[in-house]
Amino acid sequence: MAGLLAVSAKITSDWAMPRPPQIRALAKLTREWGAMGTDERVDAEPWHQFVLRVNPYKPSELARRDLRRLASEIWDHPDLEDCVPDLLRHCSAIAKRTLDRRLARAYWNRFKAGVPLFVELGLYCKSRQKQLGSPWSELSRTIPIWDSELGPAGLGDRLLRAEDREAFLAMANLRVQDLSGGFVDAAFGALLQSLAAKQNVPQSRSVGQVEGEDILSLGASLGESTIKANAELLAYVLLKPWIAMDPDDAYRDKVMALLLDRLGDPRTSQNNWDTLAEKLSRIQGLRDAAEVLRVLHQWITEKTVRLFFDLIARTTDRPDQWKERRAFWEAYLDNKFVERAWFALGQDARGLAQIAKSSHGLLFGRVGGSGAASSQSVLLMKIGDLIVAEWSDNGRARFWVDAAENSRFLPKFNSKYYEGQTLRSMSGGTGFEAIAHQGKWYRKFADHIATTTRIPYKGPRPVSLWGW
Repeated sequence: MAGLLAVSAKITSDWAMPRPPQIRALAKLTREWGAMGTDERVDAEPWHQFVLRVNPYKPSELARRDLRRLASEIWDHPDLEDCVPDLLRHCSAIAKRTLDRRLARAYWNRFKAGVPLFVELGLYCKSRQKQLGSPWSELSRTIPIWDSELGPAGLGDRLLRAEDREAFLAMANLRVQDLSGGFVDAAFGALLQSLAAKQNVPQSRSVGQVEGEDILSLGASLGESTIKANAELLAYVLLKPWIAMDPDDAYRDKVMALLLDRLGDPRTSQNNWDTLAEKLSRIQGLRDAAEVLRVLHQWITEKTVRLFFDLIARTTDRPDQWKERRAFWEAYLDNKFVERAWFALGQDARGLAQIAKSSHGLLFGRVGGSGAASSQSVLLMKIGDLIVAEWSDNGRARFWVDAAENSRFLPKFNSKYYEGQTLRSMSGGTGFEAIAHQGKWYRKFADHIATTTRIPYKGPRPVSLWGW
């Protein structure tokens, strides 16, 4: 069919005269009887003016063009639900195949789970399925498409479980470009909800990653709108297996990049993630939504710290110094003692960070002004009741006690810009310490952290590195 349309377009493009009736009819045929697709025509007349001009309660009195528009678009307007029975009776009475196919496309493209309108529309399409033709006949033999509850669940399950997704699509006479619209959004949502309800900790890391890769692959084939429509459930299903174990770094980065791209960095897009958590909490049985979302926060924290050291190592003229600092702080990171992390980069490291952001989706701040050279950057971490600022080069590490009485002295996480001198001068408050990286600094750091937070240093103590 697509080929016929292309031929008709080529023929008419070569002619300076209007399309002959035969060509116009052929083009119309391909639009109406081709794959399900979407009606891409945009009406100049706004919908509210359209319903004022026509009487949607009397479809038998409408001009053919107006009837087609009503049949296509009324499903987006539940306030006109009372018009639907008369519309469907009229469509049944006139028995126009092209109109029935238009209704079928509306069901596929505009479908919304749990909306009674689509129960009615599905029943109508089922009564007309012999007249609908391809691909509806093949699809209805493959899944219970016209059942507004079982249909989306059936499609979602088949798309995920099919050993050969392309073979399944061929059997259902679907094209990849057909995998969009409301019915597909609902299918992916039904699948994710089913997985979320029964998902337990996987038997092994590899099993969890294989299942996650299948979901990621399916999501990628369904497109942006489907991902957006099911973002909260997708986040839950991808993160739930990793409450008690960690995936491989490459898999974790893939999941994290997807979620940050679609939902934003939760450190700076807190409202998005609060809304997501609220939506999840309303889904029956998902009582652990907050715990699941903390998995992503932990991943972000770990990636932030490691990325900071990666970037500084590529810009510093003291790689030996950064090997030591990295080993020390990653000991706390590996034991999950670092609760939050954010870094701000000097001018010399920002170019590299932009590359890192495009790969991982992580945001960062910048540091400048007086008190900070272009080569200097700073990493903020929260470890127990301590907030730590680790400076690059020879800057002293600063330790603040995170307490209400110290609030005016504490640096803020997630800021876009820090003035270097201001950040260095925030030196007041109970329990504040600024410790230089001199002598056995690592022992001084570890003792101060342990004394203040009761969190011991549990990392390696190699003589070759420090001579502890």
